[in-house]
Amino acid sequence: MRKAGGAKNVPGGPRLIRDAFETELRPTGNEQASWVGLLRYCEQTPSKSTIVTEIFRFQAGKWMY
Repeated sequence: MRKAGGAKNVPGGPRLIRDAFETELRPTGNEQASWVGLLRYCEQTPSKSTIVTEIFRFQAGKWMY
């Protein structure tokens, strides 16, 4: 995650992605998008921390964001 832009300068100050993260896979029961993947991580600014959840679906043999 750090290689993909772990520290960013954005409005509100720089944001840092913490090293800890978790992933989860869930079957959907749908043939077109058979799996959903969840990625959870913590984004930290000087004044607060925010838990971010990103959702991906597995469709047509590849992960879609």
